Amino acid sequence: MKIRRAYQNPYGFSLVAHAVDDHGDLEEVGQMQVKHSGFCMRVDVVEVEQGMQRRGIGTKLYQAAARLACKVYKKPLCSSVERSVAAEAFWRKQVLKKRAVRVRNTKSDFEREGMFKLRCPPPASLGRIR
Repeated sequence: MKIRRAYQNPYGFSLVAHAVDDHGDLEEVGQMQVKHSGFCMRVDVVEVEQGMQRRGIGTKLYQAAARLACKVYKKPLCSSVERSVAAEAFWRKQVLKKRAVRVRNTKSDFEREGMFKLRCPPPASLGRIR
């Protein structure tokens, strides 16, 4: 699998994941959009093709985004306040593994309110420890 930048500007960047299909061609299997958000670079969108989920593609996108956010923008990668179930699970795992911290909104009583953020420089891997 290859991950490349689709675009980059002062306000954010986009990453695209490609995998080799049955014919040996590269096919887009996932993408991520990240935007500048004050103290961090916020993940706005993460999409992985339905048939390609649960294969580490999303994690690899997060990992590449975390490196780029720290290296180019000098800011940690953080979650959006509104997250999918899969994104929520990803960020909670990172907190359990002490790779991320939760940034809470003290005015909210909602369980999912607030954001998560990684540190800079990011961990070498956001996947499983084997």
